[in-house]
Amino acid sequence: TQIRSTARDTARIGWLWLNYGHWHGRQVVPEAHLREAPKTNDFIKASEPEDQWGYGHGFWVNDYGIQWPDLPRDSFAARGAGAKMTWVCPSLDLVITQNPGPWDFFNRDDPSRHERISEILGRIVDALKD
Repeated sequence: TQIRSTARDTARIGWLWLNYGHWHGRQVVPEAHLREAPKTNDFIKASEPEDQWGYGHGFWVNDYGIQWPDLPRDSFAARGAGAKMTWVCPSLDLVITQNPGPWDFFNRDDPSRHERISEILGRIVDALKD
């Protein structure tokens, strides 16, 4: 089965995550799950070196500042097929969605790819401060 989604679709999913599963006054995803999911998975912390602590329960996470060192620690993202990315930052009340995502423009084997993604997100966050 193939799922097709637009940037608006992924932004709405990000909004659901940002609001801990609340949608129009209803709890549609357990809040406890969406508070725990964007934190580094305990198995990863127990079995991987600290510089690999960047994955939670279905999300790329930043609670240890590994994914995006210059961005808020509560931010997290989902990346998927079709080079889509949805980045969520609760402390900024912000959802950024890209369809296709920024890594589609970079060589997946390029070690600076993550720094470039972080730079793109950082520029958006900085623009909000002005």
